Amino acid sequence: MRRTSSRLLGKLTARGAAHRTPEPAGDLDRFVAANPIARHPPAGVRVVQVRGGWQLVQDVPDLDTRDAYRRNRDLVVELCERAGIAYFALIDPAEASGRIAVADADWARFADAVAEAGLRAPLYLESWAGDARRTPAATSADPDARAALLAAHRVLVFVQYALPDSTIRLGRPYGCVIERWTLDADGVLRAPIANRITQAIGPAGRAPVVVEDRGRTVTTLPAFAEPNALTIDFPIDVVVPWIDDTDPAWLARRARHLAGADSGADPVPRDALVPAPIGDPSLLRYTLRSVAHHLPWVRTVHLVTDGQFPAWLDPSAAGVRVTEVTALLEPRGALPTFNPEAVRSSLHHLDGLADHYLIIDPGTMINRPLPPDLFFHANGLLKLGFDRATLPLVDAAAAPIDVAVRRNVADLLEQAFGRRPSQAFAPGPIPQRRDLLLELQGRFPELFKHNWCSQVRTAAGYEITSWLHHYYAHFTGRAAPGRIRAEFVEPTRDNVRARLRNVLRDRAVAVTTLGNGAYGDPAAAAAVRTTLSRWLPAPARHELYAEQPVTPGRTWN
Repeated sequence: MRRTSSRLLGKLTARGAAHRTPEPAGDLDRFVAANPIARHPPAGVRVVQVRGGWQLVQDVPDLDTRDAYRRNRDLVVELCERAGIAYFALIDPAEASGRIAVADADWARFADAVAEAGLRAPLYLESWAGDARRTPAATSADPDARAALLAAHRVLVFVQYALPDSTIRLGRPYGCVIERWTLDADGVLRAPIANRITQAIGPAGRAPVVVEDRGRTVTTLPAFAEPNALTIDFPIDVVVPWIDDTDPAWLARRARHLAGADSGADPVPRDALVPAPIGDPSLLRYTLRSVAHHLPWVRTVHLVTDGQFPAWLDPSAAGVRVTEVTALLEPRGALPTFNPEAVRSSLHHLDGLADHYLIIDPGTMINRPLPPDLFFHANGLLKLGFDRATLPLVDAAAAPIDVAVRRNVADLLEQAFGRRPSQAFAPGPIPQRRDLLLELQGRFPELFKHNWCSQVRTAAGYEITSWLHHYYAHFTGRAAPGRIRAEFVEPTRDNVRARLRNVLRDRAVAVTTLGNGAYGDPAAAAAVRTTLSRWLPAPARHELYAEQPVTPGRTWN
């Protein structure tokens, strides 16, 4: 059962809203006079003060983004069905938000139904006219909003859903789009904007069908109900390898191991201890939260830890599994391990893991809703995002471990395929195919065995999950170049708060990756946490809201 910490809720309330739009101007009396629902709010509806004015919000316990998307879509569907307005849902599994089509002949009735519904619910509208001009969001009771809706070719309808007793809102970004489809002289129904299925439907394709979508029945057309050639319908998981390097027990284990290793002939190099994927639990919280909010198509999130887990993580939450490193390496490698490559190169042995999955490190933030075809093709091929960085050509003795483990892979693949890899991959989620890794393990067993048995990173290791996996897939025809806009932010810079805020707000950026600098800098870590909490304040379903530190040693399956 989810528990809400009043202390945390107070902090979240003080931080303000997740999204500041719309921002109605004027005093409270004028706002109430213009919005009949504000005079006698129904249960769960209240007026809150935000920067720039006042807004109507609808309280929803256990709020998360999936609920917000679904509630707004369901609200529009119910509105149309109650008013007897023909509609069809533009179903696309890759899109988190809802899209509904209404014919031009029914558009005026739809506008009337929205205005009438606004007397019972705190609806907001944002309209686009034919010349792509956008009207600012306003309540549906606003006469100007209705006039803009009548002239629009599409409209966004949403409710400002909120956590009870707080100003944390999920509003405009989670709304439902309603499109005004027009009938041309040839009897063809045409869409006002592009979609991934079709933009023109003749009479033969307009027989309505009723299907199940996201927990309720909706009406759609056959083209949107049938499997599409480019629709990804295979399950995709996420794997997050994480270690809390603030845990005293873990630090003591590492110190004991290093003391023994340093007494030998070959002392452990300092870059063998680079903290990746290591970090404080709050950074992990926002990584998992961004996955839950922005990758709704993910089936299961697998968290791999070294006998640790955050106290705020609900062990009974659906779609989350926690596995200890020992379960992966005990049958095949050396323990204890402080080598992230040993952990990464064993992830494909996770129980119940999908054949297609993403590795996402703590500190990687999914900025906005992303479709699965950003990482995979519908036929199962990988999409590889290349970076501008290349493999340095330096002496082996002078190469840092990060370069050495990639060069070892490049040497191996050049020998096997006659071509040498040189270009690095973009930061962010790492797409993986389990069958491909099992094939690699069968072909190059000594590489995997070396990583599994190396308790710290060494220059003799191999970067298996990116360079070996990706380039092998490329050479064998199981991957193709993709494109993803990713940004890297180094937390130790003086302007980290402004830089991170700007990157997270940039809708062109898909993924933000934070550097390791914050781990040893309390001020930088605090700046990062503050920015992330304001960017994505609404908790996900897997969070208990507990504020206790990570509890070492407690595990579950």
